[in-house]
Amino acid sequence: MKVLLLTDSYPPEIRSAAILMQELAQGLAARGHKVWVCTLQPRYNLAAGLRYGKPPPEKNVRILRVNSLPVHNTPLWLRGLGELTLPWLFFARSAAFVNPDVVAIYSPPLTLGLAGAAFKSGRHAGMVLNVQDLFPQHAIDAGVLKCPFIISFYRRLENFLYRAAHTIAVHSPGNRNFLMEQRQVPAEKIAVIPNWVDPTLPQRCPPLNFKKNWHLEHKFVLLFGGVLGPTQGLELVIAAADRLRHHHDLVFLLVGDGAARRRLEQEVKQKRLSNVWFRPFLDPAQYQALLAEVDVCFLTLSPAVKTPVVPSKLLGYMAAGKPYVAALNAESDAVAITLDSGAGLVVPAGDPQSFSQAVLTLYRDKTLAQRMGRRGRDYVQTHFSKKNCLDRYEALLLRCTAVTSRGPTGKRPKLCSLPNWGHIHAEALPPFPF
Repeated sequence: MKVLLLTDSYPPEIRSAAILMQELAQGLAARGHKVWVCTLQPRYNLAAGLRYGKPPPEKNVRILRVNSLPVHNTPLWLRGLGELTLPWLFFARSAAFVNPDVVAIYSPPLTLGLAGAAFKSGRHAGMVLNVQDLFPQHAIDAGVLKCPFIISFYRRLENFLYRAAHTIAVHSPGNRNFLMEQRQVPAEKIAVIPNWVDPTLPQRCPPLNFKKNWHLEHKFVLLFGGVLGPTQGLELVIAAADRLRHHHDLVFLLVGDGAARRRLEQEVKQKRLSNVWFRPFLDPAQYQALLAEVDVCFLTLSPAVKTPVVPSKLLGYMAAGKPYVAALNAESDAVAITLDSGAGLVVPAGDPQSFSQAVLTLYRDKTLAQRMGRRGRDYVQTHFSKKNCLDRYEALLLRCTAVTSRGPTGKRPKLCSLPNWGHIHAEALPPFPF
């Protein structure tokens, strides 16, 4: 099976989406499929000291890199314009390299689905739309999208892509229910495949003594790792840190970057808080080593976020055997995961008093914290193992190829010659036998 993955984020970028797509690509290649990935040149969410450049090739996966307008950490109008250009750039280069049996698109950005629709229409390829964030609803709830005209445009685009896709993959039952009830997507068109995690990864990473190097040996450290964006609702953490400033051995450690980081740093400075620390992104191995050293993790979402999102960092915390405090709305499927697993404490989003009390509960009861950590590790091994999820994803892609029309002759269209739009690079690998 020839598989083309379209995603705006891929290693060396350090995002859960990037790592997920890399593991999907490598997992499918290891099963004997021919895999191409079309993605952007790495500019954002890079480990400290890593600069923009041409990443090394990967074994058995051919990667096509595309330069585009900025789509992260930039004004919204420029980001929107950049995302509108992505499908045309992605389709132009991908179509010149591969005639896929099936195309899998990671959304967001939603606009990238147009490239998948073009492959379906022009190349008779199967189309799988992997919906991680329910855009535009997610952005409307967060107050990012307000213009009725723009909202109407993205609503129409969303409905078009849901109709165009052979299958829509979502990561939780709540997302499936949303599509069925709010977007009238037929149930048989939706597949629930949770995001996965490798529970053996934390044990395979050597220790790096972050606590010692950062002079945190005698501190109780609570970790947040990931993108520091407006929908994370991290103002709650600053408010909680202010309430807990008299606990001098308690530190909130935020590792990552994003649009909200500068504002959060200014707020910490204004409040003169010494118990909130910021550090840049770490590469995956370093991050796992840090996870092994911290005491508790936490995740937050803005009270405005009403979609049933499950933050991917949650599974990483659980795989590392770390208890956590989650500040979430009731709509998030992460609430059900936490209650079912017993791996952490859940408090309402935007409630610093409840969040502070939950932190103190784990701070004072180390036995409870250790028990929760063990429950989390056991839970991900049972429900979110990489092998089981990849099995389901492979079966989904194969099913899409089985129902795809091949045209009146029963053959796939030939590759066409397309212009070289923009500065686009293909990483050198031995060519696949077409």
